[in-house]
Amino acid sequence: SKALSFADAAVTKISHLPRVVFAAVAYIVALYFDCRRSQGDLAFGNFLKRVGVAFLRVAPVYPFLAVAISFVFLFIISAFEALHLPLEILNLPIYYGTLYGPFSWIYYTVKRRVVESSGSLPTMIGSHCARNE
Repeated sequence: SKALSFADAAVTKISHLPRVVFAAVAYIVALYFDCRRSQGDLAFGNFLKRVGVAFLRVAPVYPFLAVAISFVFLFIISAFEALHLPLEILNLPIYYGTLYGPFSWIYYTVKRRVVESSGSLPTMIGSHCARNE
């Protein structure tokens, strides 16, 4: 009975693994292409080093960041209650904000460092003008 419940719990945890891997790969690919807009010659190995360093900086404080994000949502929930708005609207933002919010800091940090290293801010104006000429 205990072995069966342990096996069931293990299978349940493993079944979430493909989703987590897919989310992580999609996140890194999106970040890479976003950074390539700022620095066209960004090497993938250099990019992965930046992501790794940013991840290692966030990992130890991830629980604290998740709690801080949840704390902010406490005030948002209070405002919704005061305005008699349906709280169900906040379910997904709270879930995804708390779960993935700390990883947005990695995105921001890596993107900021790539932009700073390229020496200029990314713009769409130059590429738009070049296509229209």
